Parts: sequence; structure tokens; C-alpha cells
Amino acid sequence: MQAHYLSNDIQNEFIQCCADKVTDVILDKREKWKYFSMIVDATPDTAHIEQNVFILRYVLQDKLTGKYEVKERFLEFVDCNKKTGEDIANIITSTLQNYKIPLMCCRGQGYDNGSNMEGSVKGAQARILQHYPLATYSPCACHSLNLCGAQAAECCPQVITFFGIVQKLNNIFSSSSQR
Repeated sequence: MQAHYLSNDIQNEFIQCCADKVTDVILDKREKWKYFSMIVDATPDTAHIEQNVFILRYVLQDKLTGKYEVKERFLEFVDCNKKTGEDIANIITSTLQNYKIPLMCCRGQGYDNGSNMEGSVKGAQARILQHYPLATYSPCACHSLNLCGAQAAECCPQVITFFGIVQKLNNIFSSSSQR
């Protein structure tokens, strides 16, 4: 009898082992740098479940050249069923605590421009700033540009029609069965 190592369980186990190893390397390097910034953004997955993406940014000095390099490292996807600034701030705090990454060393926050993220009183950034005032907030420039483009496009009926058709095509293909 031949052994097959292609079952879903074995593949998922192998993928999880790889992910754990990569995360361990990232966290080991985290021990070498004290300060960091974080980028958190939500996006729906293929099952239309909202996922928060956590990315850490930090600066490392290259041992050979002595030059400083900015590094960005993916940390985790986290389900995000709740959308309030308080809930998202709690998710951010608990995720970093799970990895033993101290928020008191955070020097930057980057999120989209939604009111639940950037709100000056109830937004996630404001709630984190209440406890960690050195974690400066910077809105995402790409999201700002996207919002400007969307505003500008609303004045042109042809553009509205075009993007309406594209949206309908996307809905048709994303809801149809796979072939």
C-alpha cells in the first residue's frame, strides 16, 4: 500500500507548520527592534467574511552595509465581524498581546479612512492613542486617493455606467458555481 500525503488535513497541517516557522522568525527579529508601526486593513475574503490584515513595519540595520532598511512583515489575518472603532481597537490590542508585542513601543498606526478607524473620538486610532499617545496615526494615502477618484468620477454619467457594468459582471462571476 502506498502512502499518500495529499489529504486536506495533512496539507493544512503542513501549511500551519510553515506559517508557525515564519511567524517565529518574524517574532525573533522583533526582539532585535524595539519600536514599530502597524498597518491594519480589512478586506473581505472569497467567502465574503471580513478579514483584518495585520502588518508590522520596523527598521533594521544591515550587518554588512550598516544601512538602515524599512521592513514590512505580514503577521496575521483576523476575522472582523464587528465594525465599531472600539471593537477594532480591541482586536488590534488583543492580536498584538497574543504575539507579546508591546503596544507601548508602537510609534505609528496606519488604517483606511473609514470613520470607525480614523474617527478622532470613537475611531480605533483615537482609542489606541488614549492609552499609547506615541502611536501616531497616519491615514492611508492610497485610500485617500481612491476616495478622491470616486468623488471625481461621480460627475460623469459614462463613468458611473461603466463601473456599474463592471460591478454587475463581478457579482455574476463571483456568485456563479466554479467550473
